Amino acid sequence: MEKDNNISEYLYRTWNSTRIVLLTGLITGIFYWLYEPFRSTNWGVANNRLWIFVLIVILLGMAIISISRTIMYLYGKKHNIGYTKFSIWIFSEIITMAAVYSIIPVFVKGGFSFEKFSTDFSVAIKYTPLILLIPYSISILTIIIKDQKIQINKLKEIIENNTGNNNQTNSTNLSFLDEKNEMRLSIKKENLLFLESADNYVCIWYLHNAGINKFFLRNTLKSMSSMFTGSNVLRCHRSYMVNFDHVNTITRTHDGIFIEMDNPDITNIPVSRSYAESITKYFIGN
Repeated sequence: MEKDNNISEYLYRTWNSTRIVLLTGLITGIFYWLYEPFRSTNWGVANNRLWIFVLIVILLGMAIISISRTIMYLYGKKHNIGYTKFSIWIFSEIITMAAVYSIIPVFVKGGFSFEKFSTDFSVAIKYTPLILLIPYSISILTIIIKDQKIQINKLKEIIENNTGNNNQTNSTNLSFLDEKNEMRLSIKKENLLFLESADNYVCIWYLHNAGINKFFLRNTLKSMSSMFTGSNVLRCHRSYMVNFDHVNTITRTHDGIFIEMDNPDITNIPVSRSYAESITKYFIGN
């Protein structure tokens, strides 16, 4: 149904956002020392105070991106971020930063003038994208490399499955790999209950010694879903995958559709509307 592809979630993960913020601060400082008409040496401020104003500008630029990345991260946990939304987001960052970069020199030089601000803003809006160009270029390049590694790993997995090696569907064991493709947990297939997304981790709920255990794996449901192709472990929600060998009932209430597991200690698991039809058909057919 969605025509706008989702951007890679690596782009708004914490480690990537931190890198963008730090690079933005660095490039902002260079921008204000070298670029006309905002070159800080032309502000008419004594040298012993000049670095204070430049530092304020740098911190404001970092604050803008930091706040923007935080909002994007929180929004991305509940909603899909497509290329259109992401482009609008970046444009908003550019507008905000251009306004800040234009208004500070006006005040430093002696009072606000809308005419002066408009002149500086019209120039800043053309060149402020250069400040974000390097951070985003590095981030996107990193993401491309990571996505290629993921695709290569998936291809290796497909090849291994086709040759009968490490076939998760037919094997009695499930091996869970982290984002570096290193095995972190191996359990009996029948012991798996469900998977739950938890920020940058996946929480694996499984049976062990007559009790319920959980294991946090640094990975995403999206990248892990291919290992369950053709099995009874299905995606039912943005944040959940369920082993239907342990499903008792599926209930529709005024609050939505929920899966009841065969263990009373497990809270009912929600089914999102986008998965409701396929999940219901699968459950009825099996």
